[in-house]
Amino acid sequence: MALKRLKCESCGGELDYDPNSPMVKCPYCGSTFAQDVQKPPEQSGADHLQNSVANVLDQIHILEGSTVIGSDTTIVRTGTKAGIAVIVGMLILFGAIGLITFFAVSEGTKTITKELNVDDVLADPALVIKTQFNEVGNFSEGLAAVREKDKWGYINKSGAYVVQPMFDEAREFKEGMAAVRTGSRWGYVAGNGNIVVSPQFNDVGDFQGGVAKVRLVGDTYIIDKSGRQLTTENAYEMGEMSEGLIALRTQSGTAFYNALGRPVIKVEGSSVGNFSEGLAYTQIGGKKGYINKSGQMVIIGDYYDGHLFKDGLAAVRLKNKWGYINKQGKLFIKDMFDEANNFSDGMAAVKLKGDWHYVDKAGGLHQLDKMDDARDFHNGMAAVKSGLSNKWGFVDKSGRLIVNTVFDEVTDFSEGYAAVCLRTPDNSTHSWGYIDRAGNLVKPYWYYEAGPVHEGMAAVSVWGKNCGYIALQPAGLP
Repeated sequence: MALKRLKCESCGGELDYDPNSPMVKCPYCGSTFAQDVQKPPEQSGADHLQNSVANVLDQIHILEGSTVIGSDTTIVRTGTKAGIAVIVGMLILFGAIGLITFFAVSEGTKTITKELNVDDVLADPALVIKTQFNEVGNFSEGLAAVREKDKWGYINKSGAYVVQPMFDEAREFKEGMAAVRTGSRWGYVAGNGNIVVSPQFNDVGDFQGGVAKVRLVGDTYIIDKSGRQLTTENAYEMGEMSEGLIALRTQSGTAFYNALGRPVIKVEGSSVGNFSEGLAYTQIGGKKGYINKSGQMVIIGDYYDGHLFKDGLAAVRLKNKWGYINKQGKLFIKDMFDEANNFSDGMAAVKLKGDWHYVDKAGGLHQLDKMDDARDFHNGMAAVKSGLSNKWGFVDKSGRLIVNTVFDEVTDFSEGYAAVCLRTPDNSTHSWGYIDRAGNLVKPYWYYEAGPVHEGMAAVSVWGKNCGYIALQPAGLP
C-alpha cells in the first residue's frame, strides 16, 4: 500500500505519490525525490520482536538531501534540520514541518503502513493525563510528584492537583508521607496536602516502618511521622529499617533500634547489615556470620562477605568465590561464582567465567549465551544484556530468551509490562515503547522518555512536548 500524504522536506507541501513510480516531484517547490518502498515479511505478536529490526520494517530511503546511517538495520536519518529513526515499525521525521510518524501494522497476510501525526499521539485514549508537566515522578499510593515551571506538587490519577506546586523538590509517597524540599531544607507532606514535618533538615530519607533517617547540621538520627526525634546520639552509620529494626552506629556502640527509637539488640561488631527473613549479616570480633533477632550468632563461617537472605538462601563469599548457604548455615550451592546477586522471584543472577547466568533455588544453573549483564527477575522475566550486540532483551525462568536482545535500554517488568528503547547508531535520536511478557508491542515507539508502570500508570514524554501519563492495566502476570 502506498504511503499517502507525505510532506516535502524542502517546503512542507503535501505529496501524493505511488511507490510503483521511481520518482516523486513536489508540485509546490519543484524538489524531486527518488523512492524505494519495499514490503516487509509478515510479522505478528512476539515474532515482531524476536527477529532483527531489519526484518520488521518497510525499508524507506528518501535519497535527495538525506543520509542513510544504517540501512542494514533500517535505521535512517533524513534531512539536515533534524534526525529521524526507523525503529521497529515506526519512522519519525523531524523538520520545519513538525513531526510525522509511520508505523507498520500486520493484518493477516497484509502489512499496512499508517501515517500518524503528533496530534494523534497526544489524542491517544491511553494518554489519560496529558503532557502538560515539565517533569514527573512515578505514581505511589495514588499520587505522583509533578513539576510545572520551577515548582513541584502532587496530582491524583485524574490529573487534578492534590498538593499545589510549591516545593523545590518532591519525592514519592512512602507510608503516607513524602519528602519535600523548600530552599535548602527538607520536610514531609501528607497525602491530604498538609505539611506534617516542616522543612528543617539538611537531608532526609523515605519513611520505612514508621521512621525516617534525617540529618540536621552534622547529626544524623531517626524521627517518627510527627517529626519527633527518636534517637539522641549522632549516628556515624545507619542501615535501613527492615522487619522493624534498624542498625545505628553511635559513639556508644552499635545496636539495632526498634520503631520507638529504643536499642533492642546491642552488637559488638565492626560490620552490621540489615535484617531479612529474621537474620542479619554481621562481624563480631573475628567471627563472621548471621545473627537472629535475639542477637545470637546462629550461623558462623569463614566468610569474606555476605548478602541478605532471600527465598531461604543467602549469597556468601568464601575466599575468591561466591556460593549460597541455607538458614542452617549449610553451603547449599557451591562457591563457584565470580559474583552472585540476591534471589528474586525464585532466581538469582550469577557471574561465572566472565558471563552472567541464573541459578534457581534447587541449585540448577540456567546457562545463557554470552551475557554481559543480568538483572533480577520481576513478573517472571529478567532483563539481560548481550556481550555480542551490547543490546538488552528478556529471559524467562527457564533461561529461554523470550524477547531478543535488540534494545538499547529497558526497564524491568512491572505489572506485566516493560518500557523498551531503541537508538540510531550514532545516538542522535531514540524512541521508547512498551512490550508485554510475550514480547508483543503493546504501545508503539511514540515516546521520548518512558518509565515503568506503577499502579496502572506510566510516566511518558512525547517528542517536542512535556510529560504526562498513560494507563496500562496490569496483565499477564505469572
